[in-house]
Amino acid sequence: MANIQELINDIKSLQGANVRIFGQATTLESEVQKGEIDIIDVLEKFKPFEKEMIVFSSFTVEEDEEKEGIYNVMCGNDIIESFDDEREADERAEELQMESEEQTLDVDEYIQFLESYTGIKEIGGDNSYNWSANLSHHINITTYKDLSTNHELVELKVHRYGDVRGNYTDTCLLEFTYGEQFLETLIECEKEEEYKGYTVRISVTSQDMEILDNSYEPIETKYCWEDVTEYIDSLETECITVQLSEQEGYTAFTIWKNEEILEDAQAHKIGCNFYVWNNRMDFENVKDVLEEHGFMPEMNEYVQIGDETVIEEVLEILE
Repeated sequence: MANIQELINDIKSLQGANVRIFGQATTLESEVQKGEIDIIDVLEKFKPFEKEMIVFSSFTVEEDEEKEGIYNVMCGNDIIESFDDEREADERAEELQMESEEQTLDVDEYIQFLESYTGIKEIGGDNSYNWSANLSHHINITTYKDLSTNHELVELKVHRYGDVRGNYTDTCLLEFTYGEQFLETLIECEKEEEYKGYTVRISVTSQDMEILDNSYEPIETKYCWEDVTEYIDSLETECITVQLSEQEGYTAFTIWKNEEILEDAQAHKIGCNFYVWNNRMDFENVKDVLEEHGFMPEMNEYVQIGDETVIEEVLEILE
């Protein structure tokens, strides 16, 4: 029999351990990787639902199906003693019940006990590997319905390392009062990471990593941490080009992000990111920033700016 703390201790013992996987010497990670949800946090979350597998033997009297007038004292499906007097059988069953002591069972024994005494039905099973879940270690579950309480019981074990088809921890047993409670509790383990000012919401039931902007609005979904950082890095502005021009009596700024524009022919081939007429407040604000830092272009001039402070102040006005 294993409890959740024993599963946690097993997983902790593997951190940084030297093992062999498919015959190859391998050193396991000593800490949870970015974009992963720590299985230890998940197990801690499940501790309040851990099932105590303590039982007392139950003794009953049944008339023998083959021998008329014979009464059997039963413990589950086992015949303990037989009597030709029903009253004597009842008295013996009561004696045995009084003498019985509590037993702590392992998961398999407890499931067998429920099958014999109260009724239990297996209703499903799954592995988080099938969801591509962002867990540091995958979990395997088997779900039952306890027919006496209508509660759901979940056998849970954790993959240790190597081939996901084997090498699991011992099994623990969880009890939930309604069907969705296991999934709801698991979802509570989802977490958020920060990267360069962006929030990344890490799913525990899929490989989704949802990227949120400064307004906490989703802008993109990626499926591994490397793709998350690559996408966010691509949003970073390393330089801007600013041109001041005049059209139809209006003056305007044309601004390109991450483009070094030097001449009109080049500018006409590349779409700008911002076009700011001088009848807008944004124009005056951008002009103030450029003049303050010495980057104000002459008419029809293209000015390339790589100064992080200037870029940040200009984009904060426009975005």
